[in-house]
Amino acid sequence: MSDLTVQSYESFVECYQGFIILRDTKINTLGRSYLSPGIIKGYTHGYLALVKTEIHLNGFIFNVTAFPWMLQDANTNRCAHVALWSIIRYFSNKYSFYPERTLHQITELNESEQRKNPSVGMTIEQIAQVLRDSNFFPGVYFKNTMSDITFSHILYVIIESGLPFIAALTEGVGEGHAIAIIGHGPVESAVKYSKGKSGI
Repeated sequence: MSDLTVQSYESFVECYQGFIILRDTKINTLGRSYLSPGIIKGYTHGYLALVKTEIHLNGFIFNVTAFPWMLQDANTNRCAHVALWSIIRYFSNKYSFYPERTLHQITELNESEQRKNPSVGMTIEQIAQVLRDSNFFPGVYFKNTMSDITFSHILYVIIESGLPFIAALTEGVGEGHAIAIIGHGPVESAVKYSKGKSGI
């Protein structure tokens, strides 16, 4: 990048697909990242919550439309911290109403009685509390408190709204896992897909 000139900038900006920051750690080195979904092998299109982000590099400005992402370092931040950071960063990039939060600030907002570093993770209630303290008004839905059809309908409505959200997974993942859901890939015709099936 040191030989980037004004002439080469114009051609380079057309093919710019984003960036990854590498952490100086032995494991889980992938830090803050913004990558265009178009670079994923086999990706054609989808319905994703993406935000245009401006990047300054060597005095030049680049733009990428992506969803903020990073790998948990499994020490000071866990899956819940990263999912929160991604969602909050998405909204703070898109709307000035939402404050930008660093991982450290997210950790400090967590009102846990347990130690914060190294982190033992967060509960669903703690995730909701950090979102409330960041100008969000989260709804919390537990699958085991409603019918499968009701839960599937709520999930469908939230995904189709186009807003990213955090899902807590408990089955088959050990202690639990939090992920940011940002949309879905291409879907066949609803009539063709639902023929002979029940539910969504």
